[in-house]
Amino acid sequence: MNYQEVETTVCRLQSLISKKYVFPEVAEEICEHIATKLESQIYKSVTTSEELANILTVDMQSINRDKHLTIQVNENLVKEINLSVRSERFQDEPERPNAGFEEISIIDGNVGYLKLTEFADTKYAGDIAVDAMQQLVGCDSVIFDLRENGGGSPKMVQLLTTYLFDHEPVHLNDFYMRETKSLDQFWVLPYVPGTRLDAADVYILTSKETFSAAEEFCYNLQNLKRGKVIGEVTGGGAHPGDVHALNEELVVFIPHGRAINPISGDNWEGIGIQPDILVKADEAFKTALNLAKPHR
Repeated sequence: MNYQEVETTVCRLQSLISKKYVFPEVAEEICEHIATKLESQIYKSVTTSEELANILTVDMQSINRDKHLTIQVNENLVKEINLSVRSERFQDEPERPNAGFEEISIIDGNVGYLKLTEFADTKYAGDIAVDAMQQLVGCDSVIFDLRENGGGSPKMVQLLTTYLFDHEPVHLNDFYMRETKSLDQFWVLPYVPGTRLDAADVYILTSKETFSAAEEFCYNLQNLKRGKVIGEVTGGGAHPGDVHALNEELVVFIPHGRAINPISGDNWEGIGIQPDILVKADEAFKTALNLAKPHR
C-alpha cells in the first residue's frame, strides 16, 4: 500500500463518518483528529492494509470510545458491497447452521439452560428460537448463557424477551436513527407461538465478550427487573450501524443509531452492562445454578 492509497482511503473514511455517524458533532471531531494525523504525515509509515485498519480504528475510538466504530480487512465483503448484493446479510444472517442456539438442556429437571452465541435475525432463525423456548416451558428458572455472544439483531432480542412476559404491553428499548431522525420503538410482541415462560426466574450469564444485541437483552431485562445478570462487565456496544467499503480491501462499520432505554433514558455504550452479581465468567454458571437451587 503506497501513501497515495492511504490518503485516498483516509479521505473516503472522513466523508463517510461526516455523513453517517450517529453523533454529527463527534463525527466532526473524529474527522478533524484524523485530518491532523494525515497532515502531519503520521500515516506515512503505514505499508499494509492491516496496519492502516488498526491505526485508524484506534484514532477513531480515541475520540469517544465507540467500540462499534471499527475498520477491518475483508476483501470478500468489499466485493459484495460493490456488487450491491450484501443487503442485510453482514449483520443478520446466521453465522452458524443452528443460528447460535448452541445448547438447550434441562438441569435436574427444573432449571432450563440455553447457550446462545448470536442473535440471528428472526427471518432466518425465528422457528429455531420458538422451538428453543418451547423446550424450556415448565422450568422454574431459565439460565441464558451469553458469555460467547457478540450480538446481532434486535428483532431476535424482542422475540426471545416476549416469551418472558405475559400478554401485557412492555416497552423494551428504542433506537434513534440519524439519517431519518426517527425513534424506532421495540415492545414485546402481542403474540408468539406456543407457551410463554413468564413465571420462570431468569438469570443471564455474561463475559467481557458479551456485546451489542446480547447486551441489549441484558440491559432491557435488568432495567425491567425481569432477570439477574451474572458474570463480567460486558463489552459496551450500544450503537447499531452498517458496513461500508473504504477501498478494495478495507471495510468500516459506522454506527448510524443509538439505543435509548425507556427506563434509564440511556444505554450501555462504552461502559458495558454492570452485572447484578459480579463474578469471573467461568464462575457465572455455578453462581446462577446455586441461585436457582431453591426451586428444585
